[in-house]
Amino acid sequence: MRTFQLFIRPLSAFGTSIKGDTLFGLFCWTIKNDPELIGYALDTLIEEYASHPYLIVSSAFPVMKTEGGTTYFFKKPSLPISCFLEDKISGCEKIQQRKRFKKQIWMPVDEKAPLHSFKGREYYDDEKAADVLFSKASRNRSFFLKSQYLHLHNSINRLTNATGEEGFAPFAVNNTMYHPSSMLVIFIAIDTKISPEKVQMAFERIGLLGFGRDASTGLGRFEVCGSIEEINLSALGAQSPNACYTLSPVVPEKKRYRGVYTSPFVRFGKHGDTFAKSLNPFKNPVLMADEGAVAVPKNTEVFNKNWIGEAVKNLSKTEPCTIAQGYSLYIPVYLEGV
Repeated sequence: MRTFQLFIRPLSAFGTSIKGDTLFGLFCWTIKNDPELIGYALDTLIEEYASHPYLIVSSAFPVMKTEGGTTYFFKKPSLPISCFLEDKISGCEKIQQRKRFKKQIWMPVDEKAPLHSFKGREYYDDEKAADVLFSKASRNRSFFLKSQYLHLHNSINRLTNATGEEGFAPFAVNNTMYHPSSMLVIFIAIDTKISPEKVQMAFERIGLLGFGRDASTGLGRFEVCGSIEEINLSALGAQSPNACYTLSPVVPEKKRYRGVYTSPFVRFGKHGDTFAKSLNPFKNPVLMADEGAVAVPKNTEVFNKNWIGEAVKNLSKTEPCTIAQGYSLYIPVYLEGV
């Protein structure tokens, strides 16, 4: 499989996080509805997915492209704080340092300065990341790279034409809004038999229609910027790695890792498209390691391919063939002390 990067620009707020397994599901529905798009029927590709994935999609990350190169803003790894900070201070100063560090959720990685280790690196909070990413003209204002806001909904009782009790009371949901100048990057591993340009066309359709919760009201829109580009993710990492920094939610293979440092993420999946109105649109929940996990393999065979994880089956009572992307692309890193 070859790995590519696709740059997108958010055009609206998002009701659903831009995570790799969600994007993979949207891609599947796109080629299901248009089998001629990539030249292969979805059913054929799904049959081999557990042993030979045809597509693996990362979550979306902020990115800055300049004449001097590209800087990626990855999620800070889910590691113990001792893996980041030098243990040279104590007392109140150490407590204050830890409080500041908890807010620093972004890890900038320049393509010319690879991610060798996590200790001694610079990490940004949301406001500092926005300050670095966007124009100097905006720096006199306080803003964030992305923020959440409450979106109020009303459920109308059609018998009374009013809101009220028994499920018709107004309620609020959280939406995510990116800074208007944001550009995001998605990494995609594609089987050599599939055209990268066709994959880009599929994502252009996804961005046009929107995805996730409340897509029908205008949420989840984005545009693709430029053409899809090939990238070597190994070049962003260590030359002698002993761990994998994951780029999307993943289900690690059993008995293959000495340890996985992660924040757990439970995917309460739901069918989309034509299955959204089925008698049982809900999928079985899946416990995953969220993006930013660090998996320490038992041996170096893991680094022979550019992804880890496994496909997830037996998810749906509506469609037995349903699968979920339990795979993840990764950046090879060196984790001290393991």
